[in-house]
Amino acid sequence: MSGPNGIVPVALAAFVPFVLGCFMHVRPRHAVLVSLSAGWLFLPTFDHAYPLPLLHAKIMFVPAVVFFASLAFDGSRWRRFRPRLLDLPMAVLCFSPLLSSLVNDLGPYDGGSAVFEMSMIWGVPYLLGRVYFNEPGALRDLAVAIVAATSVYVPFCLWEVRMSPQVHASVYGFQPFGSFDQAIRFGGYRPSVFMAHGLMLGMFMTAGTLIALWMWRTGARRDLWGIPVRWVCAALGMTTLLCKSTWALALLLIGIAVLEAVRRLQSTVPLLILLVLPPAYCVARTTGWTGRPLVSASEKVVNEERAQSVEFRIVNEDLLIAKALQRPWLGWARWGRSRVYDESGKDVSIVDGLWILTLGTSGLVSLVSMGVALTLPALLLMRLFPGRHWGDARLAPASALAVVGALGTIDDVFNAMLSPIFPAIAGSLAGLYLTVMAARRSQPLRGGPQFEPTRSPRRRANWGLIHGR
Repeated sequence: MSGPNGIVPVALAAFVPFVLGCFMHVRPRHAVLVSLSAGWLFLPTFDHAYPLPLLHAKIMFVPAVVFFASLAFDGSRWRRFRPRLLDLPMAVLCFSPLLSSLVNDLGPYDGGSAVFEMSMIWGVPYLLGRVYFNEPGALRDLAVAIVAATSVYVPFCLWEVRMSPQVHASVYGFQPFGSFDQAIRFGGYRPSVFMAHGLMLGMFMTAGTLIALWMWRTGARRDLWGIPVRWVCAALGMTTLLCKSTWALALLLIGIAVLEAVRRLQSTVPLLILLVLPPAYCVARTTGWTGRPLVSASEKVVNEERAQSVEFRIVNEDLLIAKALQRPWLGWARWGRSRVYDESGKDVSIVDGLWILTLGTSGLVSLVSMGVALTLPALLLMRLFPGRHWGDARLAPASALAVVGALGTIDDVFNAMLSPIFPAIAGSLAGLYLTVMAARRSQPLRGGPQFEPTRSPRRRANWGLIHGR
């Protein structure tokens, strides 16, 4: 199957009334979760095969439709929204491409187009998280939704492990990840289902598995759809292993170790170390570190094939870093201007990591703002809640999401697999911080909190956590 079939426009068109129906029949928060999950799980990856005007990629289309439906059906919530200083890094990330286009003489129209693209990819998921998932109960809903979404994918993953990754091609008529060789790993098949690549799917399954495991370990959730959560963890863990994504599996093990270390040591230092790794790598690579020790480590820990893959990425990073540092602050803008070409005009560079892609196109301004936007909310969560609280069932969804967000940032160092999950997590943690700070400021000097949002025991427990009890 070489090209998209007629199902692609039908699926994209049908998604719009589906989202509108969700907002008409369920609570807005749940409508956001159902719409985002359904669109991300089952719509085609059409960025190169079936481009649409403006919303020319799945990563733009799905959040945009949900966002505009939210504005139409839940406008009062957005009218109450007030930007805060904490939102500035995300705003800089979304608007810095305008400056990049202007300094590269591409004009305001190109800059405006780049701003719109960045806003749909990063800004909209962040805002949805910030507005809808900004208190403990809402973060629990977000965490459970990620676990549920990954659980839905389990049978599809298992089918493709056995039969090869053909679901996307069978339904939509084309394969999004290019060469089929990329689907063969360790003598078997690496699934991708309706995602752009098996690496993206592996990280997605890692996120759901880690959240499920932590909610089980802390007692935050006992079942999912009536199934004991320990069995959900077992199914997700086995499926993640069968996804054959070595890097995603390593990140899962690291995430489990970090959460357990935080709980046992009653200190958030392990998470702090995790958050520092991506900026440390970027600084090291742009200041002369060769990265060759990673090649040796990959060969010793995994195999020679993996070491060759890491070396290939590092060699291409060397070329792209040298080109990017010619215009370090605002980059080369879009249209492949940051790539490296030989004398005949042939592109001789391959961009794998999101960090080097961002550095090349929008410079240090955009790269630093991206790092701050994704990591600052987790740092503030650590400030609000000391390590002794991180084993508390009430904080478990937020702590698991914080670690998943950190792992996603690390993954982006090597893989530019854009997903609305990670900016949404950053927005939700930022919203939680602002909610907690506002609630604590409103608490009288003596006595209990000045207000209780509901008489529900669960909600009272959540607000007890917010007020540090």
